[in-house]
Amino acid sequence: MRYLLDTHIWLWSLLAPDRLSPEEWITEALEHSPVHEVQLSHAIAVKSTLIKLPHKDPADRFIAATAWENDMILITEDRYLRTFRQIKIFGKNA
Repeated sequence: MRYLLDTHIWLWSLLAPDRLSPEEWITEALEHSPVHEVQLSHAIAVKSTLIKLPHKDPADRFIAATAWENDMILITEDRYLRTFRQIKIFGKNA
């Protein structure tokens, strides 16, 4: 199973771990699994244009499209990303 961390989850894990409800899981996962960078691809860029969000934030669109294209489980607390049906969300449907 592969997971994609939304930017705020990664930052919270470093700066404010008390804000994370799956803190123990994330700490354990990061200690035992190397974090890998996912490269932006043409397919991800195209999928990012298909994502319907109430704002135009390109970062959120790229994050969602990356999870969608790579069949990854997105770990996020972003209420808009959590409603996007084409991606699996940790704690929701994954």
